[in-house]
Amino acid sequence: LFALVHAPGWAEPRALNSSGRAGSRVSADALRASGAGSIPGDHPAAVTIPGCVDGMEALIAELGRLTLAEVLGPAIDLARTGFDVSAEQARAFSRQADVYSANPAVASFYPDGEPVSRGETVARGDLARTLTEVGAHGRSAFYEGQPGSDIVEALGGAGPVDDFEAHQTEWNEPLLGYVARLIAWPLPPNSHGYLGPPRPPAFEVPDPPAHPDHPQGEGPHLVAAAEGERSARRARAAELEQEDDGGRGQHGRR
Repeated sequence: LFALVHAPGWAEPRALNSSGRAGSRVSADALRASGAGSIPGDHPAAVTIPGCVDGMEALIAELGRLTLAEVLGPAIDLARTGFDVSAEQARAFSRQADVYSANPAVASFYPDGEPVSRGETVARGDLARTLTEVGAHGRSAFYEGQPGSDIVEALGGAGPVDDFEAHQTEWNEPLLGYVARLIAWPLPPNSHGYLGPPRPPAFEVPDPPAHPDHPQGEGPHLVAAAEGERSARRARAAELEQEDDGGRGQHGRR
């Protein structure tokens, strides 16, 4: 969960990062020693400690007017009574059927073992019960309750119980950029938000230098914008390689 929040009278917005850190027992050295050049998508190391519940509670405590139960109410109703499957969901669960069709966590998306189709109604009773518990008892119902225990077990020790008991949320200052004479407030890393501002300024240059492959037209602008994005992505990669102890052992955010 990322949030960029602004209220009347504030000079600038506030940024919340509750995206979740990697498990404290995840080791980059161990992954490299196993021959992995990157984190495999189906490896426990690819799973961060869920930060969304912690972030919602932090937002409500700091700025909210509703209780957590009131905020979660519409989602609980949808999970209990059912919702229409979107085209994107239908494609995703069809594409990943070989991986997830036997997973009990998403069994409702594979009735009779087959992926759901767009427009079908899916109800998620277990999710409704979990959200109801979270609404009634706060973050502890998730991180220290059955959901947290199930995730700890699934991770096989990569994210121990202590990781779930620790708070995941940080309030940060947003970054500052200028786009078309307007102020842009992107979220800092590890979000992708700050990849945006390097692009538009390239299109504001009235007479950009010609490029040998694009002597006329919009080519120079596109080349400049692409280089701006590449630079931002390199900076993001370097930033995310730094370990973040967060006060509870060295494990960076993804």
